[in-house]
Amino acid sequence: MPGLDAGFLADYIYNQHHNYFYENRDIILQLVARVRDRHMAQGPLAMMHMEHEIAGDILKTIRTITNDYHAPEGACNTYRLLYHKLQELENDLHLHIHLENNILFLKAMQLEKELIG
Repeated sequence: MPGLDAGFLADYIYNQHHNYFYENRDIILQLVARVRDRHMAQGPLAMMHMEHEIAGDILKTIRTITNDYHAPEGACNTYRLLYHKLQELENDLHLHIHLENNILFLKAMQLEKELIG
């Protein structure tokens, strides 16, 4: 994403992550209800997986722009704090994505198989 700065990307990730959490919670609850009613869960899960890929690409861009979260020589404390918080955001988001992709989504697919057979 040439031409984008780390601040813009950080704001974007924060807003997407904040909204994403609440939207996904609702989607997952709807999926459980749909699977119980014998509807397919794969479509919404594939969409959320794609969103995870996009978030990962944005995080890679932020990491590149920030030189792996190394503040420039002589950067003020606020600048250093921003880089630290961006790294925390990346770590938190990676954990969130891991939990959804490797635990929650797999459980949803397993539940669907059990109920639909």
